Amino acid sequence: MKTANELILAAAAAYTDVQLERVVPTATLEELGIDSMTLAEMLFYVEDNTHREVDVVTRPVTVADVTALIEQSLRTGKVIP
Repeated sequence: MKTANELILAAAAAYTDVQLERVVPTATLEELGIDSMTLAEMLFYVEDNTHREVDVVTRPVTVADVTALIEQSLRTGKVIP
């Protein structure tokens, strides 16, 4: 299974035009031009590829926040078909 970082890079490649070397933990989603709709698409991509639900309680601000959400999902997320 892919790591959280690999999943973020793959989702960013699929749904944004951002240069992947800019997708680093300290980068904000705003700096990368990732709006709420793009973030939702990226998280659906993660869910489709991991078969785990990504539960978002508060909107992530940085790539590190998204990584933490995905890592939590991989550990304890509800399995989805």
